[in-house]
Amino acid sequence: MSYDIGIGLCTAIDGQEVSVGLDSAMLSKLSPGASWRKSGTSSLRFDIRLCSTKRPLKVGDEVYLDSAAIEKKATAMLDMAGVAELVRVNLHELVRGMDPMPAPQPATKRAYGSFPAGRARK
Repeated sequence: MSYDIGIGLCTAIDGQEVSVGLDSAMLSKLSPGASWRKSGTSSLRFDIRLCSTKRPLKVGDEVYLDSAAIEKKATAMLDMAGVAELVRVNLHELVRGMDPMPAPQPATKRAYGSFPAGRARK
């Protein structure tokens, strides 16, 4: 089952590469234990083919990754401090432990005849 994962706002689309500004939650998943500086300083660059095909890609809007595209090894370049010091990260870390819960089974309904007869109102 494939689902989309929102990861941050698109900052640039350059040919086949997308740049996204990350918040601390996404940064901590991609690089656990990394020293986080300030909100809005971290960015991520990756191949456009990893993006969801169901949601349009536009600068300034949320970027969604297709979980099926990053299920295996999918790498990206992470700039934690915004100073062009890039480190390679595996985007699969975003879906680790995030199996969607299955839809609940519909409740069985009792047959009309199985309800007790009520008293007539006066």
